[in-house]
Amino acid sequence: MGSVHRRRAFTLTELLVVIAIFAMLLAATLPMLRKAQVPARRARLAADLNSISIGLEAYRGDFGDYPRADPADGDTYRGAATLCRAMVGPGDMNGPKADGADGFGFRITRIGAVCTGRVYGPYVRPENFRTRKSDEALPDPYTSKVMLDIDDSPIIYYVARTKMPNIHAGEGYVALAIPYDTSGAQPAPLYNYFDNMGPYANALPRMRVLLGDLNMNGAIDVDEMAVTTAPYLLWCAGPDKKFGLSQDPRTLTVQQRLDARRDLDDVTNFNFQ
Repeated sequence: MGSVHRRRAFTLTELLVVIAIFAMLLAATLPMLRKAQVPARRARLAADLNSISIGLEAYRGDFGDYPRADPADGDTYRGAATLCRAMVGPGDMNGPKADGADGFGFRITRIGAVCTGRVYGPYVRPENFRTRKSDEALPDPYTSKVMLDIDDSPIIYYVARTKMPNIHAGEGYVALAIPYDTSGAQPAPLYNYFDNMGPYANALPRMRVLLGDLNMNGAIDVDEMAVTTAPYLLWCAGPDKKFGLSQDPRTLTVQQRLDARRDLDDVTNFNFQ
């Protein structure tokens, strides 16, 4: 009779060894995979900001200026809400904060309580941007709809003053200016923190460091360089969902602020690194 060859099964010890090897390989590769995802997400955020920039130029072509926040708007994120209304027009046709359009876009001609005439926008593809009225995760929720990035953080928008101020004097670069003035008739900074005061602690000094005001006095001194004087700023928090430095910049030296800025994963329409 021919011999019978029986196939030897794995022992429990061998199976445990194989499982342990797979676990070690997985533990070693997961951090690399996560690290590779960050540049991809930042590239997507940059592409989204670029599409908004194209939309802002189209809006300017229609209205002669970029959208500007209403000083009477009670939102903490006035700029973000203004950007959403101008680019997407997600409001209702009637009622509070209605934009007069059924669906995306908005009308500007109003006869009494009724909006008529041409529908402007949307200036971006609405399906590419989610909007949200409030976020319970934030300690100071926004009451108007804002555009969200792919990480569900609001896309921040600051529009520059119409008349270029002296950014080297006083608080001429980045400051909180109230009452709000866009005409240039009153002293005002180039970028007004009033547009998006935000829910995060010490947000104004974080913004100043990001834009090159490393000593955080609101102006660009002789030993500093302005990161940008663009007509508007677009700002995403990035994959970590934190706007600007994670530490309070007032607790850091100037060199530490500069080093921390280089490590930020924030995505903007200007180069701060």
